[in-house]
Amino acid sequence: MYLDYIKNNLTSIFGIMLGITLFFIICALFSIVFCGSGYFLLKKYNKKNTKLFKEIQTPQYFGLVLIIIGIVPYLDTIIRGLFFNIGANVGQYISEELF
Repeated sequence: MYLDYIKNNLTSIFGIMLGITLFFIICALFSIVFCGSGYFLLKKYNKKNTKLFKEIQTPQYFGLVLIIIGIVPYLDTIIRGLFFNIGANVGQYISEELF
């Protein structure tokens, strides 16, 4: 009786963890493909003897769009980190001004 519950719980736990791991692998592959393609377009269509963003060609704009699309899954983490640091700095500034 208890063995069936344990077996069901363990298979559920392993299935959930496998699904979560697979989701993160797919997100990483998505980002690698889009960011890599965008970087390739940026480097390939760069004019000779110029810095990367000095004279941007039309395919390079498409490469920038691909890089932005590749970063989209991580925007939540980036924005949360920025707002946490901004909030901490504002709180520290207010506490120093008031006290």
